[in-house]
Amino acid sequence: MKKFITTAAAITFFLGAFYSPANASLIKESSEPTICDGSFLAESAEEALCRFAGSFLDVYLFKPDTATDTIKAPVLYLMGGPGSLVAPQRKRFTALAKSTGRVILVPAVADGLQQLDCHSDNAAEAVWGIAPDPADAVIYGREQHAEKMARCFGQIQETLSSGVADTLGTDSIAIQLQRLRQDMGIEGWHLFAESYGARVALALAARDTAATLTQTLDSPETPWVEGFWHTGENFHAALKALSGYCRDHFYCPGKRTRLERDLLKGIANQNAVTGEPVALKDIRTGQIDAYARPTREQLLISSFHALRSPARAAILPYIVASPDHMRERFGLLLDQLLYPGDGLNTGMHHLIRCRELPMQQMYRALEDDKLRHPDMAPFLSYLAWRQDYACRSLGVTPPARFDTPSLPDVPTLVLSGELDPVTPPDVVQAAFATKSKYAMRRYRSLGHVTHAQKVCVLKDVISFWDAPKARMARTACGSDDLSLRFYSPVVVR
Repeated sequence: MKKFITTAAAITFFLGAFYSPANASLIKESSEPTICDGSFLAESAEEALCRFAGSFLDVYLFKPDTATDTIKAPVLYLMGGPGSLVAPQRKRFTALAKSTGRVILVPAVADGLQQLDCHSDNAAEAVWGIAPDPADAVIYGREQHAEKMARCFGQIQETLSSGVADTLGTDSIAIQLQRLRQDMGIEGWHLFAESYGARVALALAARDTAATLTQTLDSPETPWVEGFWHTGENFHAALKALSGYCRDHFYCPGKRTRLERDLLKGIANQNAVTGEPVALKDIRTGQIDAYARPTREQLLISSFHALRSPARAAILPYIVASPDHMRERFGLLLDQLLYPGDGLNTGMHHLIRCRELPMQQMYRALEDDKLRHPDMAPFLSYLAWRQDYACRSLGVTPPARFDTPSLPDVPTLVLSGELDPVTPPDVVQAAFATKSKYAMRRYRSLGHVTHAQKVCVLKDVISFWDAPKARMARTACGSDDLSLRFYSPVVVR
């Protein structure tokens, strides 16, 4: 049996991250990064790191293959989260630079604030009680989760008392990025933002409109729209959309099921105490690597996260197709626990959310959704409990409202996936409906952060950068690109 825990788990957005490695290595640990200036942009190798003087910002630079491509206006990529770390995703951005033929600059805001993250030498604390032997798997409930959060936020409080993050927020990041552009001598750049990063992009473009050539907002956070807060409704709508795709597909194993009903009812019938431990399987080999005793709350969380990517969403109909084997089949989704990441700075994530988002609005929306969708109650209650615990632990009182931000008059492409329960397309479309310069593409069967899921989406982005004022061309995504490959096990006879 292979080693099944390597580092601490970090499942981003709603599930959150609590422990990550004490140090994210930054290219060359032994040397200080170069100062970010014009010469750095011109003279650096294919991948380099610079430090923005007078700030906590490190900036990664990724160059395309050919020197002629560096003449094109660079792209500033703004990460989601908030608090997503750049270091674990360097390969992704190297590939992005080569495929787009442009210099990609990625501010490592969260990487530069490692003292706000939670650290632990005991990686096993970060997973849901999984074990290599079924007899050793334990139920990981709310009590254990609270103990872990208490340790985590105790660490963060020590850092906050030093004042290191007194001004940390979306606007302060945007101000520093404007200064970064000026110090590096960049006349204009394209803003490319995912999820929370869209809020930074809008703030930066509003301050620095003349230098913003375009904005590409992929799965943008839109907390000024009421529908954004209704996680239960958005989860239900995404399941319903997936059911529709399933009925249209001959090979879908759950053609007669309604995921928005049958998945939730099936999870409601699960019992972590009396149920058998679930084998966590490698989806490619079928090898059993560990065992877990998931609660209803955790099965709902796993289903929600599955909708964020087409490959994992395509497993859900198979899970629901056999009610008697649903618990066993969930092992194909819970395999995420076998490959824990280190992708989120916990303190930064919650500090910005608690300082900027109207959490009472979130709690009210979740209560409304619990009444409409009672089978989701364990998941929705967990979201409210965890967020309230974080804000109280940090000593932050969230604001009462989130005002509609300035929507700068620059050419903007908005991308959204039809299966995305985090930033659903109808909500995103409503957020930008009044802006004529904001064009939107909705992709059937894609989830959260669409350009990372299909090459054809990135082709649409490149076409937009090349001719931002032209009439939007037909999408590069054909029907085959956007068709779901529903999971069904291969039976060898």
